[in-house]
Amino acid sequence: MAVQGVKAAQIVFSQHQTWSTTQVFSPRRSWKPAKFTVVARQSSSRGSRKVLHATPPATVQRRSGNYGPDIWESHEYSKPDDNTSRRWGHRVEELKKYVKRELLSKIGCREDDDDEEMVAERIEIIDTLQRLGVGYHFEREIQSALGRIAANPPIANNLHIAALRFRLLRRAGIRESPDVVFQGFREEDGKFKQEISGDVRGLLSLYEASYLGFPGEIVLDEAKSFARTHLQEIYRKAETAMAKQLARALELPSHWRTRRCEAWWHIEQYREDSTEGMDPALLELAMLEFNMVQLVYQAELEELHRWWKKLGLPKKLGFARDRLTESFQWAVGLIQEPQFSYCRKTMTKLTCLINVVDDVYDVYGSLDELHLFTTAIQRSYDY
Repeated sequence: MAVQGVKAAQIVFSQHQTWSTTQVFSPRRSWKPAKFTVVARQSSSRGSRKVLHATPPATVQRRSGNYGPDIWESHEYSKPDDNTSRRWGHRVEELKKYVKRELLSKIGCREDDDDEEMVAERIEIIDTLQRLGVGYHFEREIQSALGRIAANPPIANNLHIAALRFRLLRRAGIRESPDVVFQGFREEDGKFKQEISGDVRGLLSLYEASYLGFPGEIVLDEAKSFARTHLQEIYRKAETAMAKQLARALELPSHWRTRRCEAWWHIEQYREDSTEGMDPALLELAMLEFNMVQLVYQAELEELHRWWKKLGLPKKLGFARDRLTESFQWAVGLIQEPQFSYCRKTMTKLTCLINVVDDVYDVYGSLDELHLFTTAIQRSYDY
């Protein structure tokens, strides 16, 4: 950035901490502190104050962060087609009604469906909905079903269902003791039984559940070590499809990943599932929902791009990072549901501005400039 001309900055101090300046940053400054001269003393009903002039020192060599240009600069941000959004929206509503009817019949909280088989089916459905990225549409039904599941005793004869139940409840904020949940899968000495070492599905669920432990829950630490050891052994002998799933699980637990990206991966897996448990309507809903949310993201990014371009900071402050798209991706990673559009856009704007201020401090500003800038910000909070 190059600001034409060098002018003396006028700083006004008073007991009420008034601050005003005609210039904060100057392209020609030394690393020596600025000199201040008292040119006048003013009095008012708010108290007396001194008017100071800062004398700009000599030229200073500016540093550079060597930031590359925005890789998305040449990308054209176009507004999504409204007709497509409406057409998909109507179909999504139809599928939601169908799936909701199916959910109410399978995970409804009736008094006569609390046997282990029905509880296991209920757990599987909830997990599938959440993994496919459509669980938030049925939040009320899911919360009601989880409450019913928590009221029943843990399942002691199916490692996959027991671990999956534990993970779903804990992520919902319902705390259960892992000592009780996994008691049936451990020996008298506390070690996990070797007979479950070949249960691939159960080990995967146990491994994911182990990452939701609190400090001091030794059972989950042992579960993580046990499951990882045997999953690695199975991975070395597994076929291509199973090896891919195991490699992904061992690399990172699913709840540590970005939910929207994770949803697409599970949509692909669900589509390849040829078992009777695959529901075509649920698959269509998941795919349309993914595309609908993507349209929401595209519309938000197009609006943010217009705001950033109008603001003009990348051109005015060439030393700072131009990272609008990356900032938006970070916001999406934190808040992914489409109804929180305002929050995502606000977080993106704040991140972009924080990046600029960070580069002012780390790269561009001299010591005396940063002192003045910090003082200006601190004094603004006093009002």
